[in-house]
Amino acid sequence: MGGVHFLRRALPICLMSFVLAMFFSCKSDIEKDTKALCSRPVRLHTDKMQCVYPMLKRDSALYHINDGGKPYRLVVFLDSAECMSCATEKMHGWDEFLSEVSLDGKVSCFFIFSPKKEEKDRLHALLVMERLEYPVYIDSTGVFTRENPHIPQAPMMHTFLINGKGKVVFVGDPRRDMKLNKLFYKTIGRDS
Repeated sequence: MGGVHFLRRALPICLMSFVLAMFFSCKSDIEKDTKALCSRPVRLHTDKMQCVYPMLKRDSALYHINDGGKPYRLVVFLDSAECMSCATEKMHGWDEFLSEVSLDGKVSCFFIFSPKKEEKDRLHALLVMERLEYPVYIDSTGVFTRENPHIPQAPMMHTFLINGKGKVVFVGDPRRDMKLNKLFYKTIGRDS
């Protein structure tokens, strides 16, 4: 009887300890990943990637975004571990945010997909079918990952804002959370 009573009291304490350990472990992983991401400038070599821009009337393979000296670049990176068809279906979720951000002329956006070799043609077809209003870069040779080995593998670290020198100044998807959204706009010097 004493053992059952002990288990009833100890089990909640053990569960709470486990939850706290997981919370602090995740928090330290996020901090470690953020430090790694911010440790070096991010290099964008879009000239070494295929550009898909369905709304452009000329050969999109020759088109590469000219950010016109805008002070910030929003990078959304999708690597080969992610579901490419799922990601392309969700691309229109950026439309409203991008039209809002483009009004002030401070931010260029770079969507970079790094598909598996066997998925490259399918990804291109999916992007063309979606008829996006902005360019998407297909990094089939892995140049983005090679040039930026400090970018963590965690997908939550694959959306970030860099300044003109490539320094990461904001991490996270500003569409997902009101606090992140406000912080994003504060970072670019604008009220949300």
